[in-house]
Amino acid sequence: MYDLACGSDNGVRRVRMGLIGVNTGVGRFLGSGIAQDASMGPRMRLQPEYYSFAYVLEGTGNYRNTSGYKSALEPGSMIINFPDLAHNYGSVAGGHWTQIWFTFDKSVFAPWHACGILDPSRPVRHIAPVDHWFKRFKAIYEAINANRRGYPMLTLVRFQEILLEALDAEGLDATYQHDLAWADQVCEMLGDDTSRNKSLQVISEGAGLSYETFRKRFTQIVGMSPQQYRNRVLIERACRLMQETHLNNKEIAYRLGFYDEFHFSRRFKQVVGRSPKEFRRTLPLNTRPVGKGDDAEFVAALKKRSSGRGGGRGPS
Repeated sequence: MYDLACGSDNGVRRVRMGLIGVNTGVGRFLGSGIAQDASMGPRMRLQPEYYSFAYVLEGTGNYRNTSGYKSALEPGSMIINFPDLAHNYGSVAGGHWTQIWFTFDKSVFAPWHACGILDPSRPVRHIAPVDHWFKRFKAIYEAINANRRGYPMLTLVRFQEILLEALDAEGLDATYQHDLAWADQVCEMLGDDTSRNKSLQVISEGAGLSYETFRKRFTQIVGMSPQQYRNRVLIERACRLMQETHLNNKEIAYRLGFYDEFHFSRRFKQVVGRSPKEFRRTLPLNTRPVGKGDDAEFVAALKKRSSGRGGGRGPS
């Protein structure tokens, strides 16, 4: 990622861009960025080979296309640019705006177009609250640009999942938007390393709710229980450790707070649907030296723990 300054009709614009041309295995991810005051100029733009999505974070603007569709743009506007539909959009004259955008080759979203999920008669949608959806789209932007082995396909699937959720949430009332913001804060807490040893009872009390009310509200909004979400976050970290380090199952179990490697393996299979051993077979060879760099502290701690046979209760 890098900052790029270049000329535009409105002066100098700044664009933070990511990787370009990543093959996900199910279509190409062509690019992404967070752009400030970007301008297309006065002409319509035709993009016959790809779909792009731009989410307005701040500022106001206008959109138009060759079918005669026009729309004002504001924070929360999701602009969907279709192949073979020339379009133009930008901030109002003398104004400022910021957007986050993603571009994919047309094979990735052609099925969505064919079944009506993406409708060229509705190229501008409104999705709120902005803070909630920006945080989720930004996580995708950072993940695809981290360039981790095996992540492009997973990140594309997650982008599609988030986009589908966002489109489905369009037009829902302010109560639901408040619920999303609440769930967002809880998810951040459940995924925080510093909260890993806090019981769900303690977290629910911190939210001012009884555990049962907390569990029901979270499950209704997120689609899984708080414990299931916490388990998923831990196992996603385990997957990253398998991809990026030489830590074995015992070392990963210790690092993530599981009671032992068997407890870890059992939980991994429940979440992923395959054992850690089976998952490792899908990964390319890792050439990183074991016990060096970021691994050294944890390998040393594990040896010390093993010699003393210490242990404690891990994630349930």
